Amino acid sequence: MISRRILTACRFGQKPGKCHLNYDKCKVMHFGKRNKEQKYTINLEQGEQRHEIEKSLVERDLGLMLSTDLKWDTQVEKATKTTKAINKNK
Repeated sequence: MISRRILTACRFGQKPGKCHLNYDKCKVMHFGKRNKEQKYTINLEQGEQRHEIEKSLVERDLGLMLSTDLKWDTQVEKATKTTKAINKNK
């Protein structure tokens, strides 16, 4: 997921060619059972090959674990582990 903040900074605050996007951190999530899961690529610098964006099944965004099946299992497991660790240290 490309952050809106990064894109805004590239569009308004940076001179052309000065904005750097870390292609290795870009990921795509496919939602829905009928999704054909196409491959996505990013054009790199002139003369370089296209970069294929990595597929991700679970991502953390704004503190929540988001999965492609839109179930809460991953988020609940993470919260449970955190709560047990806090209670163990008391």
